[in-house]
Amino acid sequence: MKKTVVYTLLLAFFILSCCEETPIIQEEPDIVSDIVSDLQFVSIADSKTISFTTNKSWEASIPNNDDWCSISQTNGDAGDVNITISVSGNNGDDDRETTLTIKTGNTIKTVKIVQAQKDEIIISEKEFEFTEKGGTFEVEISTNVALQVSIPENVDWIHYQPGETRALIEKILTFEVDECKPFDQREAIITISDNENKINDTFTVVQYGGTTIYLETAGTLSSFITEKLFNQIDSLTIKGEMNLEDFDIIDKLSALNYLDISDVVVIKYGVETYDFDKDLLEGLRYSQVFSDLILPKNIKNIKNNCFEAFSLHKIILPDNLISIGDNAFALCSHLSEINLPESLTSIGSKAFYDCQGLTSIDIPESVTIIEDYAFANCKGLTSINIPERMTIIEDYVFSFCVKLTSINIPESVTTIGKNAFEGCVGLTSINIPEDVTTIAKNAFIGCSALTSIHIPESVTIIGEYAFANCSGLTSIHIPEKVTTIQKGILSSCIGLTSIEIPESVATIGEYAFANCSGLTSIDLPESVTTIGEYAFSDCSGLTSIAIPNGITIIREGVLRSCSGLTSIYIPENVTHIEYSAFDNCINTKEVRIKAKTPPTGNGDIPNTHTIKLYIPQGSKKAYQNHQDWNNFYEYIEI
Repeated sequence: MKKTVVYTLLLAFFILSCCEETPIIQEEPDIVSDIVSDLQFVSIADSKTISFTTNKSWEASIPNNDDWCSISQTNGDAGDVNITISVSGNNGDDDRETTLTIKTGNTIKTVKIVQAQKDEIIISEKEFEFTEKGGTFEVEISTNVALQVSIPENVDWIHYQPGETRALIEKILTFEVDECKPFDQREAIITISDNENKINDTFTVVQYGGTTIYLETAGTLSSFITEKLFNQIDSLTIKGEMNLEDFDIIDKLSALNYLDISDVVVIKYGVETYDFDKDLLEGLRYSQVFSDLILPKNIKNIKNNCFEAFSLHKIILPDNLISIGDNAFALCSHLSEINLPESLTSIGSKAFYDCQGLTSIDIPESVTIIEDYAFANCKGLTSINIPERMTIIEDYVFSFCVKLTSINIPESVTTIGKNAFEGCVGLTSINIPEDVTTIAKNAFIGCSALTSIHIPESVTIIGEYAFANCSGLTSIHIPEKVTTIQKGILSSCIGLTSIEIPESVATIGEYAFANCSGLTSIDLPESVTTIGEYAFSDCSGLTSIAIPNGITIIREGVLRSCSGLTSIYIPENVTHIEYSAFDNCINTKEVRIKAKTPPTGNGDIPNTHTIKLYIPQGSKKAYQNHQDWNNFYEYIEI
């Protein structure tokens, strides 16, 4: 019974206990200590550690694309936590930032990480150059730090305008450079840095002393130009008075290429001189670099040989210049530019001889005299004018100016000198004025491009070889006043097809028409009494010629090698025919002789055994029995 009661009580207790509510277990709250909200880094690589305490496990992360920042651990258990944040150096021009995210339980905290841009000082222009006058200049700087200026202690000629060195934030700094002495070259390096001298940049200031020297007293140039400058000065302007001592200094300037002495008064033997002679710049004569020269304004005469063989490219002559002496600029092969002033009256012999760099030159109307060879061998000269007051074109004056294509000879000219235009192979036309009386020897020899030329009736003398080797000449008129056709006057004019010889001509000189291979016929007037040796030799195109009746002697080689000649006429007054007069006239078919008495000599007529000889009535026997005429194919009396 007792057991039943016990069991009943136990059952009741169990039932009662099952009817009570089940209790709720509360979750432990997130406990996280304070974490810094941001971290600041400078531009260099660095690390910093943040610490916190948490009662729960945690996770930490940084965006994947921010690879410049890293953390020492990304997760962990509850407790004290230390995370090290590391950044690489920032070489960029801007700040950069990222976010560190820390999650503990349901709590999320962030740390802003910022790294500053690289500290820098950038100077936009690194070098500043100044002349002797100095001046003010500005330096533009790109920077993100406070600045200070450092000028070397020994540099007292550059000034930072505020007057003292101090920290500053300015982006444009202003400096001033003092004046310096002539030829005094100096240089300084200026440093711009931050306040702690950790970063800096520099720029250079260079100042070149002036190239202008004023000499109050002649003979003092040596006080300005010392020996150490002899091979450094390339440009120089001098004003004031100069004597021979000063010019001796200039002679030693081996690098000099430009010299302006336009405002110089030249003192020689204690007095002002108006002449510029070769002694003044003798030391520069063979300099390979001296190219530009401006002469003193008061100079009136450039003396003989003054600048002969200089390497000058350009020279400016004074406005009051009167004369240029012999050989003054001869052999200045680089000279390409020169002014001849309106005051100039005379140009000496060979003054510009062989100035091959000259392409044109304007000779002022004031010039009345241009001496022989003045412009000879100026092979670059394409045009030139001859002043209206000139009366004589002197010997060789324009010889071998090979690029000269045309030239106008003024009406004032009466004489064209020897070889005046010799070898002007580019000359295609030339006008000879009506008052010219004399064309001298070799005046136009070798002008191979000349196709025609008008010789006025005023001309009385045409010299030897005057038009020889003018291979382009096709015709020419010889004036009525000419009495003598000189030696070789038209020799080797292979383009000449015809020529008219006036009745005034009495003498045709040696080789006058030699080698005129294009000449097919020529009429010799009866006024001609003398024909010189080889006058028509090698005129291979000539088919016939009548020798005038006034001829008594046919000279040596006069018609030698006239291979086109088929008939020869010998007048009745001929008494002698010299050696080789008709030598190599290989196509001659007949010879007609008017003389009843056989001339002595037959001029070496070739192939006489094939040639018919026409002779006067009653003279056949005399010719057949004469040693010079006894070997012809047939003798025909007419």
